[in-house]
Amino acid sequence: GSMRMRDGGWSTHAPIGLERSTEPLPTKERTIAVRLVTRPLLNAERLAEWARGEGFDDLVPSAWHATVIRSDGARPLDTSCLTLKANPNRSVVTMGYFIALSFRSSSLARRHAAHRRAGGHWDFATYRPHVSFAIRDRRELREIQPYDGRLIFGPETMGW
Repeated sequence: GSMRMRDGGWSTHAPIGLERSTEPLPTKERTIAVRLVTRPLLNAERLAEWARGEGFDDLVPSAWHATVIRSDGARPLDTSCLTLKANPNRSVVTMGYFIALSFRSSSLARRHAAHRRAGGHWDFATYRPHVSFAIRDRRELREIQPYDGRLIFGPETMGW
């Protein structure tokens, strides 16, 4: 999602005047509005502890999530939680204006594909599961040891 400075930290929020909502859009508006399907990172404080240890600050763990797809809500949301086992094969990468923990997840990839088949939208050539956790800066990311602990995601939600 888009990130906007708020209260001294970065957070994901709708454009000014629009509020996040988990309510389905009325049918007429659903055909023109496309919202993000995300899974909140439930153990974000663990990732934040790691990030602080690697020298990152200005963190807003309550906003951290994995984006599944952009959708008009045509496909039902997955209401189960998702736990990814500890894994040393992750990387810290830049994605646009952000620094993210990138990881593999066949579960997230399957949900992304299911939403795509139902008409979901994606602005990139491939789906790369990740959690953006900091604003991009000039630091050398090759020096950073990626977080390798469990990642626990909540159910899919729709929001701006």
